[in-house]
Amino acid sequence: MPPTAYDHPAFLARHLFNTTGAAGASGVQGRFEARARMRIRSASARIITAGTSASPGGAVRLNKVSGTTTTSIGDIATGTIAANGSAVMADLGLSVGILAADDMLLVVNGTDATMVAAACIEWEFLPDAVLS
Repeated sequence: MPPTAYDHPAFLARHLFNTTGAAGASGVQGRFEARARMRIRSASARIITAGTSASPGGAVRLNKVSGTTTTSIGDIATGTIAANGSAVMADLGLSVGILAADDMLLVVNGTDATMVAAACIEWEFLPDAVLS
């Protein structure tokens, strides 16, 4: 039986979602479905293959999909960081990056066609999340 109480450790800890994509402008690297109300706290990217475009072209983008509406949460600005370098998106705060149950988080490449990055997304359940 899944945890349903706010004092369960699943509600108290932050969680990670990792994804690695392939080169290609605006290609989707990974998808994550919110099974309960949650908040994206921060994100980082480790560069595998350096890109050739300055930001915002050189970026890993976080998009929220709610039904048929896609909204930008923010970018991890990678620019032309060398391979094995990293970029971090600051803590998004309390009001940005909220996903409702059944929303989807898309991790999308920027417009740079050569950059490849591994992204790490930090998230947490919200106090009013209902797990089923």
